[in-house]
Parts: sequence; C-alpha cells; structure tokens
Amino acid sequence: SLNYFIDLDTVDTEPGDFIVFRRYTGSTTAYGWYFDDVKVMPIPACNEPLDLEAVSTTNNSADLTWDGDENISFNVYYRENGEEDYSFVNNVYLDEDGIFTLTELVANTTYQWYVASNCIDGTENVSLTSTFTTKCNPFETPFTETFDVNTRPDCWEGFSGLASAV
Repeated sequence: SLNYFIDLDTVDTEPGDFIVFRRYTGSTTAYGWYFDDVKVMPIPACNEPLDLEAVSTTNNSADLTWDGDENISFNVYYRENGEEDYSFVNNVYLDEDGIFTLTELVANTTYQWYVASNCIDGTENVSLTSTFTTKCNPFETPFTETFDVNTRPDCWEGFSGLASAV
C-alpha cells in the first residue's frame, strides 16, 4: 500500500475552494485513480513503523524487525493470540542488525504484535498488527513414542500421502 502525505498548509486556498487530484498520462487511453479512506489530518511528528517481520523464532523468543524513523525509540506491544491485554516493552531501539529480540515467550504459541514510534512531541504513531508463532520445546532424551493412540503429540506434523519404497 502506498501512503502519500500532502501538506495542505502550503496550498493557497480560500473558503469554498476545491482540492482536486488529477492524473495526466499524455495518452489517449483513459486511466483513472481511485481513492478510499481519505483523511485530512495534521502531518504526524514521526512515521509509523512499516514492514513488521519476525525474522526468526525459538521456543521462547522472537527476533523482530521493522522499518521506522532513525534515532527514535519504539514501544513493542505483544499478546498471545486471543488474549485481551497487550504486554509491552518501552523505549526499544533496533540493534546494529536492525533486530529487536522479544524474550520470555511461551513455546508453540501464536502472538499478535505491533510497534509504536515514540515521536519527539510525546505522541505515538502505531503500525499495523502482525503475528508470529514460537517453536516447540525440544523433546528431552531419551524420548519414546508408542503411537498407542490415534493422535499426534503437540508440534508433530502428519503425513497424509502414500509412501513409496525405492
């Protein structure tokens, strides 16, 4: 999705004037623009974080990254999927590799998360929400599975195709 900000303070208008968006292609083929959810609001003091990604997970942590303004801190909000309240970590900076590691998570759990930029005027500018799932806890050894019941242990995947022998 593309976001364009137009500073209307620089546009000389009078009451009753119209602001029109026009696209000229220089061709006889008609092309058009469509607008949805147009808002007129003050330009934010900082940009919202974009492109949230969990680049890797373990059973109890997630390496998170996003694109955001440089030299400002962020707040990271996260919760187990389906929970009502978010936990958060305040005043986060991405490391030199552009990563923030969220720790003390629960294994084999899906989390919702978002990031808020801490703008210099004291406001926050919030990203969209993303999700990630932590990995399973490792099995302790020795491990035995008897397959006596018709269910799989958590974190096991099933195979429904036909096996072939070579």
